[in-house]
Amino acid sequence: MNCIKTVNVDGCAFFVNLGNTYRRRDSGQQHVGAYGIVYREDQNPQGTASDYGTRWAFPNAPVEDRKLYETERYYEGDLIYSFDIPKDGNYVIIMKFSEVYFNNPGEKVFHVHVNDIPVKRSMDIFKEVGAAGAAYDLYVDISVNKKELTIGDLIGDIDGELQIRLVPVNDNPKINAIAILTGTSETLPPPPPLPQQETQKASARRRSRKEVIDDDEEEEEYAEPITEQSEPRAWQEPVREVASGPRTRNPFEDKNDNVFVYLGVTLVCLLPVVAFLMHM
Repeated sequence: MNCIKTVNVDGCAFFVNLGNTYRRRDSGQQHVGAYGIVYREDQNPQGTASDYGTRWAFPNAPVEDRKLYETERYYEGDLIYSFDIPKDGNYVIIMKFSEVYFNNPGEKVFHVHVNDIPVKRSMDIFKEVGAAGAAYDLYVDISVNKKELTIGDLIGDIDGELQIRLVPVNDNPKINAIAILTGTSETLPPPPPLPQQETQKASARRRSRKEVIDDDEEEEEYAEPITEQSEPRAWQEPVREVASGPRTRNPFEDKNDNVFVYLGVTLVCLLPVVAFLMHM
């Protein structure tokens, strides 16, 4: 994309932690990711490189970038990366992460600092994406003016060198890739969508507009508000959970039946009178 401008680091457009992706230790190995961005193999002597993520597919990441999330570097202490910043201006740091080992939130947590400025407290990759084997990118906009570094509302010092520090909280901090761009994050493609967002979008696409309208109409017609521990109103007949038997016929519905009832009552009342007259 034409809007992407890179920061040259030792002749390479981007510096990246590729771990043991190529299973080699010689320099010069590169990978072309999404949008034509060139990534170089990590040569950081600190920590341990791992390709444990090769068993995952990372479906929420662009196809060209998925290889970046397969490998990582982790360290028991503070994991540090340093970069030379050639001149003043606005930059974007992209840090790529993926959780490939733990299956619950809270099991790997660390802080992210840039030149001792906290940019992400208690980073929990699994919690951010809600799953293992998913890509997560952290964008950090920075501004360099002489020896002053500005990140959001925070101001720190910078003397030509940008330092990224991952501080352990629970388990080892880790990272999959790092890229530094000129400009702001507003000019960049958005980070990989979260897995639950992708699922919701796919589900929405499968439903036609007519189905959505029909569902809304049904909800408006039949749905009744439900309140907790609601009492029946005084004029409202209690609702029976189970029917007590067949419906009883209303005896006043048939007028002929009413006539027979009146005659029967009259005869019952006249019988004592007739009996009295017969004994006289």
